[in-house]
Amino acid sequence: MYYVEVEINTTKQMSLHSTQQTALYFLEPQSQEEILPILDTLKQRKTVILNLAYLQPHQARQAADLMAGCSCAIDATTTWVGKQTFLYTPNSLHS
Repeated sequence: MYYVEVEINTTKQMSLHSTQQTALYFLEPQSQEEILPILDTLKQRKTVILNLAYLQPHQARQAADLMAGCSCAIDATTTWVGKQTFLYTPNSLHS
């Protein structure tokens, strides 16, 4: 699995003096076994970009279903970014 963590500094609109460190995870699982750690990352309220292009079609469908369920359970937003690529944003980052 390819793993990239990007640190993003954001400033909230309400207070110009508070900044928030946000981690963005870009993940490309290459097997079904790599999905559970990705679910754990989302459960920790981390932003995840998930590219399912390296999985077999039925595995990618299962992975997308699992991620959608987890996303719904923690009140996160799922956004389709591109072919087989999804953005999962936890509710702590919605504004």
